[in-house]
This record gives sequence, C-alpha cells and structure tokens, in this order.
Amino acid sequence: MQDPNLRRLIDTVRSRGFRNQHFAVFRDPTKGKKGEALQQVQAQRALIDLDMKSLGVTPWFVDTYAKIDEIVENIRVDRESTPE
Repeated sequence: MQDPNLRRLIDTVRSRGFRNQHFAVFRDPTKGKKGEALQQVQAQRALIDLDMKSLGVTPWFVDTYAKIDEIVENIRVDRESTPE
C-alpha cells in the first residue's frame, strides 16, 4: 500500500463517487511483541490504520498469511448467502 500509483487509483475511485469497499491485509506487527517493543508496534499499527482509513480502505491485520484463505472463504460464504 506504499505504491503511490495504487494510492492515487484508490483516491480517484473515491473522488468519482464509487463506494466500493476496499481492503488491505497486513501482517500484525504486534504478534509476539512485549513491553516497549509492543508499544512501538502498536503505535505503528495505529498509524497504518489511520492511513488506510484516510484512503477509505479497511485494514485487516492477520497473525499469519495463511489466515487470508480463511478470510476470503468467509467473504465468499457471506456473499453467497446474502440476497441481491
């Protein structure tokens, strides 16, 4: 999400009135941290959260990238069960 072109595209889509929901998946920086290190990465995570929300992107923090499969499966199931 640091690519300026991607950020510009998301901003352009929002400015044109599209209200699609966008998501970004991040590895949770707080995983396995304690003490002062935990406080530092919590601040980092809060900044990522604010930055993504300013773009209209919902950040998802996962312990492992293997969790992404589970998330996508849940979205698929939810979408199939929701009447259009």
